Amino acid sequence: MKLEVYADRMSQPSRAVIIFCKVNGIDYTELKVDISKREHLTPEFAEINPMKQLPAIVVGKFKLFERYPADLFKRNTYVTNTTILPALGHPSNQQAAAEAEKLLFSSLSKIESFWLKGDGPFLLGGNQPSIADLSLTLNPSDMAISMSKKKSKPSKKLETKHHQFSDTLLFKILNRIPLAIFLLILIFLWSSSTTIISGKFVHVCVSSRKLNNLYCLSAGTQPNFEIPIPALNNNISTGIKEVVDIVQEVPDPIVNNGSDGEVAFAVKVVEQQLQVQRSWISNKNHVTSCDGKGIYVYDLPSKFNKDLVGQCGDMIPWTNFCKYFNNEAMGEPLVKLGKGWYHTHQYALELIFHTRALKHPCRVYNENEAKLFYVPFYGGLDILRWHFKNVSNDVKDTLGLELVKWLENKESWQKNSGKDHVFVLGKISWDFRRKNDYVSSWGTRFLELDQLQKSIKLLIERQPWHVNDIGIPHPTYFHPHLDDDIITWQLKIIRSNRMSLVSFAGAARPDAPQNIRSILINQCNNSGTNCRFLNCSSGGCDQPKSVIELFMDSEFCLQPPGDSPTRKSVFDSLVSGCIPVLFDPFTAYYQYPWHLPEDHSKYSVFIEQEEVRKMKVNIIEKLMKVPIREREDMRRYIVYELLPGLVYGDSNSQLEKFQDAFSITINNLLARNPAETKEIIQAVILLEIFVQRQGRSGLAGYKLLYVVSFPGIQMTSKDLQEETLL
Repeated sequence: MKLEVYADRMSQPSRAVIIFCKVNGIDYTELKVDISKREHLTPEFAEINPMKQLPAIVVGKFKLFERYPADLFKRNTYVTNTTILPALGHPSNQQAAAEAEKLLFSSLSKIESFWLKGDGPFLLGGNQPSIADLSLTLNPSDMAISMSKKKSKPSKKLETKHHQFSDTLLFKILNRIPLAIFLLILIFLWSSSTTIISGKFVHVCVSSRKLNNLYCLSAGTQPNFEIPIPALNNNISTGIKEVVDIVQEVPDPIVNNGSDGEVAFAVKVVEQQLQVQRSWISNKNHVTSCDGKGIYVYDLPSKFNKDLVGQCGDMIPWTNFCKYFNNEAMGEPLVKLGKGWYHTHQYALELIFHTRALKHPCRVYNENEAKLFYVPFYGGLDILRWHFKNVSNDVKDTLGLELVKWLENKESWQKNSGKDHVFVLGKISWDFRRKNDYVSSWGTRFLELDQLQKSIKLLIERQPWHVNDIGIPHPTYFHPHLDDDIITWQLKIIRSNRMSLVSFAGAARPDAPQNIRSILINQCNNSGTNCRFLNCSSGGCDQPKSVIELFMDSEFCLQPPGDSPTRKSVFDSLVSGCIPVLFDPFTAYYQYPWHLPEDHSKYSVFIEQEEVRKMKVNIIEKLMKVPIREREDMRRYIVYELLPGLVYGDSNSQLEKFQDAFSITINNLLARNPAETKEIIQAVILLEIFVQRQGRSGLAGYKLLYVVSFPGIQMTSKDLQEETLL
C-alpha cells in the first residue's frame, strides 16, 4: 500500500517530504494540490487537512498534517507582535517581541554552531542527513531531481482512499522510530525554514548570525516561467503595489502598506549581494606566484571573435566602427591629451581584455594546470551587429547557442559545469537577457541560457540580482604604459584650475518624460557661469578632448541615468578628477564592488532623482554648499586612491606600483574560492524580509527597485533567483 502525499512542488515543505521519500525508497503517490488554483482551500481538501495547508500525508486512515494553535494571533511571538498584529490594527507587545527575537537567534545559533560547520554533524547529531536537513538545504537542483524522476498524479476530487497500512515500507520505518520523534522531525521541517512563494517561484532561507543574513536558495516550479511586468511609472509606491498584485496568485495573509519599507529591504538585499562579491577581493596587490593560479585562454573558432571584428564596417549605420579597433582596440592616439590617451570606444572592453589575458604571466597552455578558464567570446559585438538590422530573434541567438554547444563538448567545461569559466561582455547585461520573444526583440538570450548560470560574467553594467554578474569599469580614453604615466596624469589633474562649479555632458531624453536630464539641463543653463552644459545631441561629445577638458575644468560632474543606469561618463569624470554627482544607486554603487569603495561618500555626491523630478532641490545651489575642504578631500581620494584601478593599461603595460582595472579583476578572480563561499553565495535575502513581512512584497520590492527606474526592461522569474556558482 502506497503512502499518499498531497503536495504542490511550489511549496518547500512539499518538496522536502517528496525528496525524503525518494532518498529512502519509500513507495508513494504524489497527488497534486494546486496552490495557484486555491485547491488547498476547497472543502474536499479540508477533509484531509482541516488546516488547509500543504503537504499532507495519508496512509489508510492515518492522516498527518500541519496544525496551528487556535490562539496563534494571541501568542507573544516575534512575528505576531512586529508584523501580524500591527498589520491587522491590533496592539502589540514589544517586550514579548524582544524576548522572542532573542529566542529566535538563540535557536538559530545552535543550528549554526554545528550544522553550518564544514565537518559538523547533521541536525539530529548523526552522520546521516534527516528530513530536517533536507528542509535546510533545498535548492534548485532539488526541484530538478524531484521533477525529473516522477510526475505528480492529479487528485480525483481529493477523495481519501482507504488502504491497508501495515504492509508498507513506511510502516516498517515508523515501527522502528517512535512516532513522537517522527512528528517532531516533520514539525521541524515545516517550521525551521522560511518560505516565500511568489506566483511560480520560491525562496527558502535559514539565518546565520555569523553573517547577519540568511542562507537562501531559490527555485522555480516551471522552466522559463515569465513574470508579467506591467508598464510602470516612476512612482515606487504605486509600482510595487501593481507588481505585487500581479505576481501574487495566492493572497497574502498580511496586508503590507509600507512600500517605502519594502524598498528599504530591497536595498539591503542588493547591498548584501555586493558583500558577497566583495568577499572575493584579493588582499594582494600583485600575483606573486602563479602556482595553482593558471589562466587558460580558449582558442575559439574565429567566428566567435575575430570574424566579428571583421564586420566592423557594417556594425553601426552612422559610423565606421573599424577605426576604434586600431592599436589593439584602444583606438587612435589622442596626442593633445598626452601620453597614453586614445580614442577608445565604450564597447571595446572585450577586445582589450582579450589582448591583456593573452599576455598575462599566469597564462597556461595546458587545461589541467588552469584554475580559471577565460572564454574570449565577443558577445557585445555579436549583438551590436544586429541592433539596427531587421533580423529574427533566432538569428540573434545563433552564435551564442553555437558557443555553448562548442563548450559543452570540452572536458574542461564538463568537469565543473562551467563554474570556473569567465566571460567578458562589453555591453550591458540587459542586451543579453531577452525575456520574451512576443514582448521584445531587443538583444539576445545568451545570459539566460541554463548552461551559463554557474559561470562568472564580467560586464560594464551588471544585473543587480545576479551574483555571478560582476560589474567592471567602462574603458576610458586613458591607457597608461608605465607607473610614471599615471603619476604624471595625477599631478596634472590635482593641480588643474577648475573654473566651473558644475558641468554636464549629455543630452535630454524628450521621449522619456520621467528622466531628470531636462530638469538638470534647465537648471544648468539658468545658473549663469556656475554650470557648463556640453550638448551631446549636437555632436559636442564626439571629441574626447572636449569632454575631458570640460571635466578637468569642473568641480562636480552631473551623471544622471540615460537609457540604462550606468554611464561611461562616470569613469571619464573620475579619471579627470571631477567629483561625480549621482542620482541613482544603480549607476555606480550597486555595480562595481571590486573597483569602487563601499563608502560612496568618499568619491561622489548622491542626490535622490525623485527630489529633482519634483523640483524640490536646485542642484547648483546644493553643490555650492559643499565645503571646499570636503571637495579637496574627495578629489585627492579619487586621484590618488581610485584612478589607477579605474583605467586599463595598454596591451604591453608594465605597471609595478599600481594595479589597473584589468589586474584588479584578474587577481580577484584568482583569489576567489567558491568552496569557501558556498553559504555566503546563498545569502541574498535578509532575515528581516521574511520574518517581518512573511509575504511576497519584499521580494517584489527587490525587483522593482530596478524596474521602476527602467520600466522598459522585461524580466522573468530567473531575475529573482540568485545565480549560484555551486
